[in-house]
Amino acid sequence: MQKEDTVTQEDVSNFIDKVESCQIGEKTTLTQVKLKNNFTIEETSSPIDAKNFDMKIGEQICMKKIENKVWDFLGFLWLCAKCGFKGDK
Repeated sequence: MQKEDTVTQEDVSNFIDKVESCQIGEKTTLTQVKLKNNFTIEETSSPIDAKNFDMKIGEQICMKKIENKVWDFLGFLWLCAKCGFKGDK
């Protein structure tokens, strides 16, 4: 992490190791991300109508959800490093 007491977009992006997406059924995008520590996160996205399915848009929506989770995870890890796992200082 670059700044003290901060998780940055660069930290989030750098923690993502591998991204795979596929179509499930007629209208669902499934995106799986493997993080640098081998933890995986999966998200899905689907339009209301299958005729509006767009894999690229679906993957963008999934990645936004996944990045939000990575922000939370990195914040949690940072606080554990600072305060200890049990919250002890």
